[in-house]
Amino acid sequence: MAISVNNPANQTEYIDKISEKIPVIAVDNDADESKRLCYIGTDNIKGGREVGKLVKEAMPDGGVVALFVGQIAPINARERVQGVLEELGIDLKTLKSADGKYRLERKDPYTDEANQRVAKENATTVLLKLKGEENICMVGLWAYNPPAILAAVTDQEKLGKVKIVGFDEHLDTLRGIEEGHIYGTVVQNPYEFGRKAVEVMAKLIREEDAGIPKDGKIHIPLRIVTKDGGEGRLKAREFRPEVEKILKKK
Repeated sequence: MAISVNNPANQTEYIDKISEKIPVIAVDNDADESKRLCYIGTDNIKGGREVGKLVKEAMPDGGVVALFVGQIAPINARERVQGVLEELGIDLKTLKSADGKYRLERKDPYTDEANQRVAKENATTVLLKLKGEENICMVGLWAYNPPAILAAVTDQEKLGKVKIVGFDEHLDTLRGIEEGHIYGTVVQNPYEFGRKAVEVMAKLIREEDAGIPKDGKIHIPLRIVTKDGGEGRLKAREFRPEVEKILKKK
């Protein structure tokens, strides 16, 4: 069985019971304290670090950083936040980076329980709170967060003044990158998640070596999307049609 875990704390016991009867594979989001056989998906700490690198590129002179995510319970959310803070070198006690360049707007990320209206309201709240700040970067760590931030920035007439960095390949995020309103985004490869999960399950059924590492984690490489692309990166205007084609198939 392959599942995507949305609340590891509450689902671990259930996963353990299932695992006594059949192998369980966690896909996209993990329950690393359960008896699942393996995890297939993004290295989210690395993904968070890539987001942090984009923040530093977008705001090289430093400034205030605000984080937004749907929920903080899923491991992918917590690890992305961890990666961003590690890359920027931010200490949660002082909310500042070791070099003094970056300051976290508040200790805990803004959450919205997957409600896009609330996501936009959160972004608006931060914009009003930081009205006097000149250097601001707002980071959306779930797919709909960057478009929600962009909508709030547009309403507050802050386009071009506030930097935005995202995660995932929401079409509005890609359009925002093309138009220069969003600096960049870190994208996953969901197709490969599914393909690899089926491959592993098929090999297990055939009693073949499924190639599961000792740490039980099969990480699928990330990709970075910016307006101009660059070495190892994707251009938004070239990547967006690929995403649109996939969505049309759905």
